[in-house]
Amino acid sequence: MKRTLSLVATLLFCILSIGCSKDSIENVSQAEGETAEQEGNAEDSLLEEWEKEWTEDPLEGYDVLFPAGWGREGHYNFMGRFLEAEKTVDVSQVRMVNAQDFDGDGYEELFVFIGEEAEPEYQTYQGALWYVAAQDYCVIEDTKDKEWELIDGTLSFGDRAYAYMNEFFVTDSLSYVWGVENGWVSEPSFSRKGVITETDDKGFIMTEGAYDGFASTDMENQGMLMGHTYKPYYFYFDTEEKAIREYGAAKVWEEELEFVMGEHFNEVSINMDSIIDVLYRDNGILTINTVTPDMDGFSYDNINFDTKTGEFLDAYGTGIGTASDSNYGGTYCRCLCPEIATYPSDENVDFIRQDGNEKLAPLGLYVDWAEAEKYHIFNYKELYLTENVYRTVFFQALKPVEELTFYNLEFEDVDSEGVVTFKKTAVKTVDVLETEVPLVVGIQMFEAIPNTGFSVKGEDGEIHCFAIGESGRDGSIYVEEIP
Repeated sequence: MKRTLSLVATLLFCILSIGCSKDSIENVSQAEGETAEQEGNAEDSLLEEWEKEWTEDPLEGYDVLFPAGWGREGHYNFMGRFLEAEKTVDVSQVRMVNAQDFDGDGYEELFVFIGEEAEPEYQTYQGALWYVAAQDYCVIEDTKDKEWELIDGTLSFGDRAYAYMNEFFVTDSLSYVWGVENGWVSEPSFSRKGVITETDDKGFIMTEGAYDGFASTDMENQGMLMGHTYKPYYFYFDTEEKAIREYGAAKVWEEELEFVMGEHFNEVSINMDSIIDVLYRDNGILTINTVTPDMDGFSYDNINFDTKTGEFLDAYGTGIGTASDSNYGGTYCRCLCPEIATYPSDENVDFIRQDGNEKLAPLGLYVDWAEAEKYHIFNYKELYLTENVYRTVFFQALKPVEELTFYNLEFEDVDSEGVVTFKKTAVKTVDVLETEVPLVVGIQMFEAIPNTGFSVKGEDGEIHCFAIGESGRDGSIYVEEIP
């Protein structure tokens, strides 16, 4: 429910009812924006009146969390007017008030959790989170009827801040995150992707819980992934763009491992035959994904090495510092949030190999040779573009991908800058590629020049076209964007 507070004669409140959910919390409408612009002076006057008139603590005597920003004293005006206007709120159920300038526009906003203790054993709460701005407020619908183990999380980066709460599950947690964009509450793309486990003024770590530690090959559970793993992914605040970004990973040439790891390479050299791939992120973390077959299936593990400190990560606090102690279990992906990931450049890091997936990630797609992904391909769909299949290509959606179209390519021309143009003939189209079931595509490939391509529709409606090629260095896939 959204309510609008306005200054009318005696500073009473005029109340409107509008829904506020994940789909509708992004921005106020254009009409409301125009009205707000016209009444800008009135808003300033209103804020001044709040400062003058509400000087008593409306939460006096109640045990309330104040995680950041103003602290207890700073909430008087907003909380006082909010509680006066919203008669459904029981002041004794106000559990948390996070008050600060979340979007850096010079005006403070509040996130207020209102509810009660749910499970004393786990110290959890049930209730709802409210957003309160200078003239407007709403309840965030998606916070109702859930059990929360943390209600006062804050990410703070200079003049940008975010509030987050952790939904409680017996074996895991999930962080819901909210910020303020264009004057209204919004939920960023990295919300609900994992649980925020570490924060500082430069970024945070989000840990993903997944069942990917073991794949069974027995008849009863064939292809089933199991074994709960918890893998940290790394995010930072881009001070120029004023936005959260993720450290996405580029692949590393395996023969460069000894150069990168120095004397520590001896600890991983015995595992070379079990390596799936090697990944590097611009924060210096090198990850080696491995798979080990046994009688019952395949075990998935990882080795994590910090190239900046020259030490293995201590995954579970053993303090030993060996390669085996850096294993979080399961298989690391290149990123957790493709929409905001950034990737190392081979211009700056000479031991990485860029295969084109860096451009595909923001579109929600990952591509590789199917034989390179053989240990992961269990439940999948097949599509054959030709009767004579020479290679099979693995397409994995990181988010639902619309209008995935495949083409036959015929070389037409190459310009002075080396840009090749092709004649594209559409063969087949997949309306939507879902995340749960990858696609294995059979293609022809018998020349150095690509003869198979595909296109993907971006969120902005633009169509992006790519050609499928093969690296002359090691035969790995190379995906190149084409006009």
